[in-house]
Formats: sequence, structure tokens, C-alpha cells
Amino acid sequence: MAVMRAPRLSDLVLVAAAAAVAAALVLADDQGWLEWVFATFMLSGLAVLGRLGFESWRSARAERRRAERLGATQPSVVAEHAVAF
Repeated sequence: MAVMRAPRLSDLVLVAAAAAVAAALVLADDQGWLEWVFATFMLSGLAVLGRLGFESWRSARAERRRAERLGATQPSVVAEHAVAF
């Protein structure tokens, strides 16, 4: 089941920036408000997708470092730690 959460401030900033860029593009080409809505939607989607991709990359990098640290640890130390908890 999906859980709804409040939007992040960074997501709101990305949407506002996308709306501003879309407005500049629409005004430069003398387009209508429907083109502005479409451009805002597309740019917002790309910006949020980019943010999600970056967060996934950063999380994967952190997990890779954690796995390397765990791999460098002696098995006896890991076993003692596991038994202690």
C-alpha cells in the first residue's frame, strides 16, 4: 500500500523553477497558456526524475562503501557483533 507524504521543499522549488523556465519559453515563442501548462508538466517531471536518479545513485554509492567496510572486517568480529545483539 502506497503511503502519501508531504511534498519536499526541493520538489516545490523544482516545480517553481520549471514553471518559470516554461513561462520564459512560452513568452519567447508567443505561445498560449496550454503550452505553458504542458511545458511546466514536462520540465517538472524531468527535474523530479533527475532528483530521484541522483538520490538513488548517492544511496547506492553509500551502500557500496558500507559493503566494502563490512567485507574488510574480520568474520570473527562480525560474528561477535551479531551474537551480541
